[in-house]
Amino acid sequence: MKQSCQSSFVMIGGSGPLPEIIFKQLQDQDWSIKILSLPGSRHEHLDPSCRQINLHNFLSELQRCRLEGAQNIVLVGGVNRLDINNEYAAMDNHGSEIAGGDDKVLRGFLNKIEQLGFKIRGINEFLVDFITHEGFLTVAQPSALDEIDALRAEEIMAALGQVDVGQATIVRNQICWGLETGLGTDWMLKSLLEEFVNSQSTVVPSGLLYKGSKANQDLRVDLPTIGLTTIELVHQLGLAGIVIESNLTIILDRPRVIQFANEKGLFLWSKVKQEVKT
Repeated sequence: MKQSCQSSFVMIGGSGPLPEIIFKQLQDQDWSIKILSLPGSRHEHLDPSCRQINLHNFLSELQRCRLEGAQNIVLVGGVNRLDINNEYAAMDNHGSEIAGGDDKVLRGFLNKIEQLGFKIRGINEFLVDFITHEGFLTVAQPSALDEIDALRAEEIMAALGQVDVGQATIVRNQICWGLETGLGTDWMLKSLLEEFVNSQSTVVPSGLLYKGSKANQDLRVDLPTIGLTTIELVHQLGLAGIVIESNLTIILDRPRVIQFANEKGLFLWSKVKQEVKT
């Protein structure tokens, strides 16, 4: 159903392809769209009047949008946590509520948005085709050892979620070899390349990357995401495949991701997350 252009929609956009995808969906629904760009991102090709926001000006920019009639808001795309942390370090007390781990930062940011009277719209409602999946998505399937590693990965992520750290881990033979930090999944994978490649030249691919949501994660604005770069790095590391959380993890460019995985003999398993006691 078409929406009236009398009401405008604010998109806070970060890096990656998702802001443009959601922007086009909003256009198709006839919303009047205003973009505010997160640090390190530019969206003038979508909205020539797009403004940059940071820790210093985001409240005033959002207040301006409310005065212009905007009621709905969606947050989408990546952000460089180093940029945010550097800004915070240069401040005095302003913005203290949005310092800390990823979830704490988001909660503080979202609370301020809602206090201004915005309705926060979940990115999942715009990305149904990207997150709807369950089961084995590739020809290759996990072995019995891979299934044990997947359960171990879920235990690790459940424990880390309590302290607000990362959405991904690498597990082989039930040993944790990598944990995602504020620098992201791809950085974690790249940081292990030299060590893994040097030690695995004659070893059959084994181990896996696990990616899923954390406890108390706000899924309106923060969903686990993988793409072609992720799966290329998994292949370079000599891992056997990837486990993602069913019907929640965004798969960017799914046809190419699955095609590449099949070509390289990797498995991609969309798994229903098990309840883990911590």
